[in-house]
Amino acid sequence: GPEKGLLKIYCKGADSYVKALCRGAKVGAAEIEKLQKYNKTIFENLEEFGGESLRTLVVASATKPRSWWFGDEKTGEEGWKQKYDAAVIAKGPNAKQELSKLEGEIERDAEMDMIGATAIEDKLQDGVPEAIKSLLDASIKIWVLTGDNVATAINIGISCNLLEADMTKEGRLFVFDDFDKKHKDLTPAETDSSEYKNAVRDLLESNGAYYERERLKAEEKARSEERTEAEVRDAGQAKKMRLKEETENQVKRAFIMRKKACVLDRQFDEALSKVPALRNKYQGQPLGLAMHGNVWKVVAHYKTQRATNEVLTSSMPSLQDGKSGGGVTEEVDMSIEGKFYRLAKECKSVLGCRLEPKEKAEIVKLMQRRENVPTLAIGDGNNDTVMIKTAEIGVGIRGVEGTSAVSASDYVISQFRFLTRLLLVHGRLNNRRICLLMYYIFYKTSLVVWTVLFFGFYSAFSGQFPYLDWMYQLHNIAFTALPIIIYAIFDRDIDPHTLAANPYVYPWSRGPILYGPHKLIEWAFWAFLHAVICFFIPWYAFEVTSPEKSGQSFGFQSTMLVVYCCVVIVTNQKLAFYAAHWNWAWHLVFWGSISVLFVAILVFSTSTIFAIGGIDYYFVGYRLFAMERFWMTLVLSSGLACMVDYTRAVMEHFFPDRTRVFVEARHLGKPVFDPDHVNLDDIKNYSLKDSKTPPGLNRRYTGSNFSFTPNVREAYQKKNNGIQN
Repeated sequence: GPEKGLLKIYCKGADSYVKALCRGAKVGAAEIEKLQKYNKTIFENLEEFGGESLRTLVVASATKPRSWWFGDEKTGEEGWKQKYDAAVIAKGPNAKQELSKLEGEIERDAEMDMIGATAIEDKLQDGVPEAIKSLLDASIKIWVLTGDNVATAINIGISCNLLEADMTKEGRLFVFDDFDKKHKDLTPAETDSSEYKNAVRDLLESNGAYYERERLKAEEKARSEERTEAEVRDAGQAKKMRLKEETENQVKRAFIMRKKACVLDRQFDEALSKVPALRNKYQGQPLGLAMHGNVWKVVAHYKTQRATNEVLTSSMPSLQDGKSGGGVTEEVDMSIEGKFYRLAKECKSVLGCRLEPKEKAEIVKLMQRRENVPTLAIGDGNNDTVMIKTAEIGVGIRGVEGTSAVSASDYVISQFRFLTRLLLVHGRLNNRRICLLMYYIFYKTSLVVWTVLFFGFYSAFSGQFPYLDWMYQLHNIAFTALPIIIYAIFDRDIDPHTLAANPYVYPWSRGPILYGPHKLIEWAFWAFLHAVICFFIPWYAFEVTSPEKSGQSFGFQSTMLVVYCCVVIVTNQKLAFYAAHWNWAWHLVFWGSISVLFVAILVFSTSTIFAIGGIDYYFVGYRLFAMERFWMTLVLSSGLACMVDYTRAVMEHFFPDRTRVFVEARHLGKPVFDPDHVNLDDIKNYSLKDSKTPPGLNRRYTGSNFSFTPNVREAYQKKNNGIQN
């Protein structure tokens, strides 16, 4: 303990990470290999545990003098504690990066010895295999980013239906494990090559002034400690030699990275060349990819390379000023990340093993940058926090590993299997609702504004507003608000049980099908067309041809009130054509919104106190309601607008999309299946009797969230139990 002048250090983590912190790792991969031979039993046990799907950790320890951490009070030399405390309180844009770099230096300087390994069984939650299968059937690509070793991750992937058991035997699983020992270090021939020596010499020469400054600083510090002149010179030379040694190691690491990149580039080429043959041999069978974290480090190292060849060390920092250093001029293949991406795109599932938290986030960024698609990250531990924050949608699982992932997420679930309902049911339904909500809000606002613009042409743009301000303010509050709210909360084109049982329906409503510039143009066109109908029919019925026997004009206030009534009716009527289910709530708000309009007209017609801006509806409502022309105009305008929407609905009937065909097949009790993966034998053996929707469902379910839901559950239970109503 500290009272005896010694400190005991313990460390646990993944074998690939802890191995790089052990004694001898500073020198190079050759010493690490000696370490592996020294701890042969530990690494054999790790391989055995990984084959049994156990999660493994390696434990290492070291004994250091007290001065290593607290510093030497006699000589005044600082320990790691003083440097660490200064880094913790430091401020600046790179404070976190500097602290992380210092933590790595402390771990490496400890030079620990491996003392053992642990293995625990991490059981899957209930329903995980079924949930992953449903997500894969929904054409969702799943990437599992974990800290487990490759063998453990593959076994877990097979057990949870992410991978198939025959993938490895059939060659459909591409495995990129950790690099071989010959690729982790340079051979004597490579270090003796003129290329390597020239690179070291050039970098040493470019940093010569920096070495000299550091040597002088070390000598000044030694003189301040009242050392002898010989000790001062030795301190300066020792500092300079350490810097030169660091420079040589820097060049060595760059050459090793290039060596790994060349090996990985060839492996990617070989894997990509096998893909067409595997597709032809195993038609319809998915491919898989598993990679080690060290493989990703090489891919990430070259992610910023341009399309043309570049200097290898363009991103290698110089010891002098922290900027790019020169010396290594070997050209490398800049398409490593591109080849990795193309290979991963060919695979339905990807396993990333021995990944650090920041590397998980880097992979998420890769897919965001390359695919330009929304990403979802789900995790339950602190090491998943960065990944969850990086993805557009973060889902945290509340478990036994703390609440860090939950705090960083957008949604929280208690079991992984609930993700299928979150995505395939609520996700799909809300995507449909929200898309129509946005376009409908744009539509109904544009519709009423178009009528104001049309009125401007007849009023010579004098600034006269055509509607009573009370009516205009109530447009988005009372007359058209509730129907879209009810639609956006409760409307369902397919019931949740069917969506959960048929996950292949999910991608049919993604992307440009419901959302895109073409939909905005479509709704803008409907708004303009309906505005023309709602304005010009009442205008010619009341303003151009007077309904009065005297032939006098009826007045623009009364005419525009008729126009506004048409606008409100057509606006609500438009949404009715998109509602998939009519329940009591929908009937209430639809007919209620139109009724509130007429009630408001009667109220504003009772007195002149509601007059604003020269618009007065006193007795106008009573006068209009008593006229046959008023009601005929409403019927004609709304009916003509209805015919436009009805024509669109009829065209969809003759040219249906997949969702409409699926809904009609379910309603008629006919077989439903994924058209992209049709098995003719299954269709021939299909039993229409077994496929019929339960009578309770057809008769009573209306898509509501209210009292009908228990009947659906009961009907499905009867169906599953073989009970026929």
